[in-house]
Amino acid sequence: MKGNENIKHPIGIDPQEITGAAAPGTTVEGPAVDCRGFEEGLVTLQHGAVSDGGTLSCKVQESDIVDQDFDDIEDATFADVAGGALVASGVYVGRLNLAGRKRYIRVVATLVGAEETALVSALVTLHQARELPVSQVNALAFNLS
Repeated sequence: MKGNENIKHPIGIDPQEITGAAAPGTTVEGPAVDCRGFEEGLVTLQHGAVSDGGTLSCKVQESDIVDQDFDDIEDATFADVAGGALVASGVYVGRLNLAGRKRYIRVVATLVGAEETALVSALVTLHQARELPVSQVNALAFNLS
């Protein structure tokens, strides 16, 4: 079995700059990711520069219906990953056991701080597929043996 037949990498949040606002802040919701057929998921959050005084928080939500009725997954948060002083960049990873979870997940980023900015993106890695091969969302750039 080739490694890419068991793994899928949908986008959690497209790379973008968020401009904050006073509380409750500016929120960016990623697209719904269909987790059907997978046992495990990793959510990788990457952020670039966060303006001094800005606070960036990210969480993962779930739903049975695509694009509606999303609820926070308890403890699936990257809370205040860049709060306070000027932060150049960071990468954070969280793991989800998808067994018993709702079908769809999404990543949500919130930036609090009037006129502050942050660069953010997220990638969801679904693995341990129940059926192989997995239909890929991205073409392989290379495939070395």
